[in-house]
Amino acid sequence: GVLVSDCLSSYDPHPGRKSKCCAHHLKALSEALEQAPDSEFLRNTRWLLKAALALHRFREEMDVVAYWRRVAHLEGRLDELLAPPRGHAAEIKVRNRLRKHRAHLLTFVHVAGVDPTNNLAERQLRPAVIARKLSCGHKSEAGKAAFEVLASLAATCRQQGRSFRDLVADGLCLSLPPPPQRAPS
Repeated sequence: GVLVSDCLSSYDPHPGRKSKCCAHHLKALSEALEQAPDSEFLRNTRWLLKAALALHRFREEMDVVAYWRRVAHLEGRLDELLAPPRGHAAEIKVRNRLRKHRAHLLTFVHVAGVDPTNNLAERQLRPAVIARKLSCGHKSEAGKAAFEVLASLAATCRQQGRSFRDLVADGLCLSLPPPPQRAPS
């Protein structure tokens, strides 16, 4: 029920609940810290996201009231960090990015079972991306559509522990016309 994604704007119109990948934000913070190593804002924001990741990991082991108290503290602290304007260009860029996605930054601490990163989705897409790159893309819209369907079926088969080859073979047998019947001799 929650779409976990990077910050690509094509996900913005999605009407459901969203969570933005914490790993992508941490990477952006690390890159910004290379440009502004003395930035207290960047260091504190990175610390806050890492604290949220730790809180997520220990959710099941924590007292419920203590957990939600910490969530409220993180939410308040994040709002404080994002409120004042920043001076360095790297700080401004990160602050604008985080403010844009503010409603989806800490979804993973609010909704049980939501992963804080989209690493699983990216790992599942990797074989399709590699195949597309090795084949130099698709020569037609029909080829593109066929590849998308087959890649999706292959990923689903992997998740379910089923044989993709058997699925395709069964599908091909179903779509072929029956062999012609010979007249009795």
